Amino acid sequence: MIQLNSGQILAKKQRLDEAKKILNKEFIGLSSVIDVIFDSLSSWYLFPEIQERPVIINLWGLTGVGKSSLVQRIAELIDFDKKYFRFDLGASSDRSWDVKNKLEDIYENENGYPVIIGLDEFQHAKTKNEKGEEMEKIQGRIIWDLLDSGKFNVSRSMNALDRIYTQRQKLKSVLHYGVKVENGKVIERHEKFIDFMGMKWKKFRNDTLEVNYEKEDLFFVDPDDYRDIYILAEELFESEFAVGDQLRNMNGEETIHFLNNIVDIGLSPKKVDCSKALIFVMGNLDEVYTMNGDFNPDISADEFYNRSLKINLSNVKSALKERFRSEQIARLGNIHIIYPAFSQNSFLQLIELELNKVKGRYEHSIGIKVEFDNSVIDVIYREGVFPTQGTRPLFTTINYLIGSRIGKIYTEIQLNSLEPDKVLIKCVEDYMLIEMIKEENVICIMREKLDLNLEKLRKSRKDDLQAITAVHEAGHAVLSVALMSRIPEYIYSVTADSETHGFTYIRNNAKYVSKRNIVTSTAIYMGGLAAEKLIFGDENITTGADDDLRRATRFVMDMLKSCGMGSKKAWINVEDPFNNLALFDLDNSLNKEGEDILKQAFEMAMQTLIKEKQFLLKLSDYLADNRLIKKEQLKKMIAESMINFPKTENENANVFHYRGHLKELVSGEKKLPETHLPIKAYGFALNKDKSEK
Repeated sequence: MIQLNSGQILAKKQRLDEAKKILNKEFIGLSSVIDVIFDSLSSWYLFPEIQERPVIINLWGLTGVGKSSLVQRIAELIDFDKKYFRFDLGASSDRSWDVKNKLEDIYENENGYPVIIGLDEFQHAKTKNEKGEEMEKIQGRIIWDLLDSGKFNVSRSMNALDRIYTQRQKLKSVLHYGVKVENGKVIERHEKFIDFMGMKWKKFRNDTLEVNYEKEDLFFVDPDDYRDIYILAEELFESEFAVGDQLRNMNGEETIHFLNNIVDIGLSPKKVDCSKALIFVMGNLDEVYTMNGDFNPDISADEFYNRSLKINLSNVKSALKERFRSEQIARLGNIHIIYPAFSQNSFLQLIELELNKVKGRYEHSIGIKVEFDNSVIDVIYREGVFPTQGTRPLFTTINYLIGSRIGKIYTEIQLNSLEPDKVLIKCVEDYMLIEMIKEENVICIMREKLDLNLEKLRKSRKDDLQAITAVHEAGHAVLSVALMSRIPEYIYSVTADSETHGFTYIRNNAKYVSKRNIVTSTAIYMGGLAAEKLIFGDENITTGADDDLRRATRFVMDMLKSCGMGSKKAWINVEDPFNNLALFDLDNSLNKEGEDILKQAFEMAMQTLIKEKQFLLKLSDYLADNRLIKKEQLKKMIAESMINFPKTENENANVFHYRGHLKELVSGEKKLPETHLPIKAYGFALNKDKSEK
């Protein structure tokens, strides 16, 4: 029966509570993640003795959100840093060797005891390729056994086994030729032994001179082999020295028997027991974060954060299904913690936290109090935050803007024999001002030129490119409002992204797409091209609509070929062996239907923009001079300039109320819509007596 010490349990509980407080201070924006992790690991930490299987906690998120660093810090705070074994499954080196090496470390030091195991970059351990075919992974079987029972076998060193096996065979032969052994040393027929074993000359380990063996030093088993023996059967010995102690008490036959036992053990696998482990599975499932591929720093961090909150367990398991088999996903269990993206407030808190660390280093190195003006935080945010890339770009920006100037400030103080009480750092336009203050008076000001790359890209250019982008993005926005009553959150005509001249962000909360909205939705995609044609003329349209047309065409053909919205109610694909169970558009009819929808959508876009040309021109003119317009300002412009503007969002949207329609059918207030069905279908007749078949 397991005895649990209440005092020890209370001490452990207190340590968990303290660790949680520290983590909430150190890891901004992750309080909900930390709460779930500690709820999940508390039983393992408090009562490891009663655990029969590993506790598995899955952490999923974008790169740079703090998965690996959080686990490392947890291990440190609960005194498991020396019992934390991290496996990088995404390393470019031989992963199977890395896994085996660390598992041997567990076997040698912590077998059967509580440990923390981190399986990082887990998405790279996938067992299915892009076609859904099984992939062979050398280290995969060990990992999945680890995630199942925590108990598995690992092979011993084959190199050591080969060497000991060869030496044993030679030693058996020399005994046959009359070599005698006592207390681990050769006592008769020395020359025969030296000759047969190839030991006529040997270099001592720490000597470069070749010397003859002295008879009294002629060990039957070379001390150089002790390490291999220990590697193969370390469970038999306290240390490598114990191997020599045993051999020095044996004669020849006893030594051969000893080596037979070592070879037998070397042929058997090591049984590793990690059943009492806490296992963190960490990975990036980028496909569930729908904006992850966009590196534009002008993307709203709050929008990305809000969208990341909608990711659920079902989304995660669907993503995992593309990489792993069902039984493997089952072994991961149901503790799946989804990291949110960082909100703007989280980024700002993180900047403040990092600046406090810098202040501490300043004050420690130069002994002077340091303060940062809010303008510094603002510049760091605008220059260092790429919402879809996590914290790493931010840390490098802080080091570049702040950390690199520590030496300059210290040098200035020393060269001018300044003795300030405080250093105040602030940013004005593209300069950093470092004010040396003594007794509330500024005694010196340093001016540092800031090379703000993103701010340069964000400046309104007021050129042809901005005018084209302004008209293009205004076209999307006008159609979104006019056709779907969706007001964009913001519109950019100049961005810091070199690959994107501008963009319109429209929040779409729709949970489904209906057939009646296909043309309308496609028209919004067409809005940029239509606006350019209307404002500049057909001969002056530009190449900016390439991505719009690609997305519009994909949307339409997905509706027709995958969702049954066209004349063929089937899944339509290209003709090849992998799509043998699909139908093929051999008569090209669905392609023609798609072309017709795209044509209708463009006509709808043109007609709507002509009707709302006053609003289109006003919005385009504003964006030609200003790089950004936000929703609140856009609402005022809509009220002033649109002919038919919605008083509330979605008021005029072409919405069919499915639930209300269903209830009216059930109550008899409505009749079923007319549906034209064929009289006969495959193998049976509709609406006729069975006898007429």
